[in-house]
Amino acid sequence: MEHNRMLEGGKVEKARRDRDDGGGGIVGMEREELYKYLGYQQARRIDQKNAKELLKKRFGQRLKSILKTKLCAKNMVKAINTYAVPVLTYSFGVLTYTKTELEQLNRIMRTMATKYRIHHPRSSMERLYVSRQHGGRGILDIRALHQKQVKSLREYFYKTAASNPLYKALVINIQRKYTDKINKYLPLANEIKAMWAQEKVVILPLIIGATGEIPQSLIENLKKLQLGQTLFEQLQKIVLLETTGIVRRVMGDQQT
Repeated sequence: MEHNRMLEGGKVEKARRDRDDGGGGIVGMEREELYKYLGYQQARRIDQKNAKELLKKRFGQRLKSILKTKLCAKNMVKAINTYAVPVLTYSFGVLTYTKTELEQLNRIMRTMATKYRIHHPRSSMERLYVSRQHGGRGILDIRALHQKQVKSLREYFYKTAASNPLYKALVINIQRKYTDKINKYLPLANEIKAMWAQEKVVILPLIIGATGEIPQSLIENLKKLQLGQTLFEQLQKIVLLETTGIVRRVMGDQQT
């Protein structure tokens, strides 16, 4: 018999499982064990801290190896932009970077450039990131690259979402539920309006799909109700946990 890990009541528990007839079996991963997926160490989620530390270290190593070559200015900048910086850009949109962390990466580049006498300590920092055609050094600004990459990914998903059948089904279902809620409570709204002599009664449905999808109107309605615009994150978590519980109960009934 093998002991595997499973989620039981929101906690990680050991579950007994027979080996197959061939004598083999898949041993469950422990909580601390990691595996690599798309170049990142993961467990139940991406280990953001360690992944960023590893990328920062690799970026510094590549940058150092380039600066030690004593290439001419043009070729050195080209090497930095094509060999060192892409180590970081691969993670943009996957790992979450703060402005401070992005500025720190830029600072590492400037510090090492100064150390190897490529950049004078009193020289203009902005000139480093200005293109060579305009009198600058032409080094890519990591913070600007991050913003560009995230924006590009966001635009891509928005464009492809319209042709995604799953996305269409979710959107149509959300829109239908939103309309149903308004129609359902419209008689009550009219009754309240007449009873309390109100000029206007507004219905603000709060809709969250079973898989956590939300309409844009949810955030707007939360703001109007003064409930806090970030409340939807907690609501999503509650819904997803309940959905997981339903799936677990259904799957358990099928197995028995």
